[in-house]
Amino acid sequence: MENTRSLADLIAALEHEDEAVYFNAAVELALRQEPAAIPVLIRALGHESGPIRHYHVLNALKALGEPAVPALLAVLEEEGSGCASAAHALYQIDPAWQQIAVAALMQALQDDRETVRGDAAHVLGEMGEAAKAAAPALMEALQNEQETAAVRGQAARALAAIGEIHPQSGPALLQVLRSEDWTARRAASQLLTQRQEVAQSILPDLIRLLADRREPSEVRVDAAQVLGALSGAAPQSVPPLIAALKDPDWWVRVYAARALAALGPAASEAVSALIAALQDSELNVRRNAAYALAQIGQAAQEAIPALIEALDRAVIGGIAAEALAKIGPATLPALRLALAEASEDGRRKAAYALQKLDTPEARQVGETWEKESGQKAFAPSYADFFPLATEIALNDAEAQEFEALLRSTLERGTGSVMDYRSVYPKHKFLYYMVQKHNCMLHGSNRLDITVMNPIRRSLEAKEGNPLGNINGVYATPDAIWPMFFAIVDRMNHNVWLINGPVEEPEAEGGRKYYHFSINVESLRKRPYKDGMIYILPGKTFEDAGGAERASRSPVRPLVKLPVAPADFPFLAEMRGFDSRHPGWISPEGFVFLNEVEKYPVRTLPSQKQEMGE
Repeated sequence: MENTRSLADLIAALEHEDEAVYFNAAVELALRQEPAAIPVLIRALGHESGPIRHYHVLNALKALGEPAVPALLAVLEEEGSGCASAAHALYQIDPAWQQIAVAALMQALQDDRETVRGDAAHVLGEMGEAAKAAAPALMEALQNEQETAAVRGQAARALAAIGEIHPQSGPALLQVLRSEDWTARRAASQLLTQRQEVAQSILPDLIRLLADRREPSEVRVDAAQVLGALSGAAPQSVPPLIAALKDPDWWVRVYAARALAALGPAASEAVSALIAALQDSELNVRRNAAYALAQIGQAAQEAIPALIEALDRAVIGGIAAEALAKIGPATLPALRLALAEASEDGRRKAAYALQKLDTPEARQVGETWEKESGQKAFAPSYADFFPLATEIALNDAEAQEFEALLRSTLERGTGSVMDYRSVYPKHKFLYYMVQKHNCMLHGSNRLDITVMNPIRRSLEAKEGNPLGNINGVYATPDAIWPMFFAIVDRMNHNVWLINGPVEEPEAEGGRKYYHFSINVESLRKRPYKDGMIYILPGKTFEDAGGAERASRSPVRPLVKLPVAPADFPFLAEMRGFDSRHPGWISPEGFVFLNEVEKYPVRTLPSQKQEMGE
């Protein structure tokens, strides 16, 4: 998808009335080191979008280099909304500007505008040790009880990156830990886990916070996570975590188990309680209890019978098998017996556990069983972790009805909103539009888009993916995937996403699956809303990798289809990932334990179950 626009066209586009057009022209010019881009980029330093001001503008100005310096210095003099990003750009262009940049950022920490103060703390964190001179100012922001939780959280993050934290900052971090802002709590808990001497100073407060059922469960689970990081305080923290395994709130029980897992062998006192938790009414508690027993390892030998019994249970059977392997050779007699007495699924999982145990004797027992029984040990597959994408097929009646719906909508004009009155699922109609009319699909929370203009908002390029910097309108021919973006409420919730179609290797069948997940802090709030699928003419779209397509030119929707959360076929399969360790499931090693580590929540209980009905 090479951009072949001429220099003259790009300079002319700087005067366009549409922000997406002139901003993308400026970025393209900057990448060509054309100073004409500078005015637009300077204005964008204060853009409302964090990815734009903290990444795309920054990289564009860095590409321009020295010619951008006078304009950046002028921004610092004016102390405008973009001063933090300007200071960052100066430092990125030439580290010799470090002292001036840090001084400007320290000044911005005193600004009346919360966004400016938050950006200043964010940039200081990005600069790391180079911003060491700002540590006292950041400590002042952290300890300021009148400051917002968001800014205090950014200050905590910056202090962690710089490596400077006052030993007496525990009470301030405890206050941030009790805020409603999950990103602020995350920053505070991460800093406390890095500086355990600070966390130790507020250990009694953390224990009280975990036990206090008047506190929001989100606050209590963050307290649990800090306790789980304090290996030196295990004698004090393990008993309250054991008590939390019986908390009425399943969310607290999950994180009590995860905290015990983090403590590992130091939590051996909790083995009996974790064995009981394997029978918990909530699936996510059972998963995390088995995971905790695996992390405790050899000290969890008491759990061997319970884990053997769990081998043939849905979802946690694979976790139990890997937990048995983590406990070590002491499991061998029980696994040998399971090969003879367990159910067929239990026998195959026992053989899998022997493979993961990977000792000469374990391998011999497993190989002998396979030879004598004619069965194979269980092997993890994509189906153990992802919902299968059911093949969509259309009959003539459906196709005729969908064509009539399309025509009746187009009679009201191109870009009209559909009045969808069909008994057939909406994803079937979307599939029809892709197959019959070569359309592409884009899901959004916004209901009012008339023209889709290309604009850089992704941070994927920051992780080394060049597609994240494509100046394009993104869409897909997949009939399900865009519904995820339409119904996950990113307008009213700070939601992080990991998602997309997944295809297994051809050797394993080549089947298609889906992976839909959001950060676990947001998932508990069920952040869903009605959204819109924009059905776009496909002629300008090109391959952008995987199931994504991108158009470098603006696109007008052919029609628009409203969708509700109930229209999304995989709503019940939405899983929650750990924002501290985000990532896709690794197919290597102890894959079931890896899944639990990265995804604390496999699926939410129904709202009735959650309320105990």
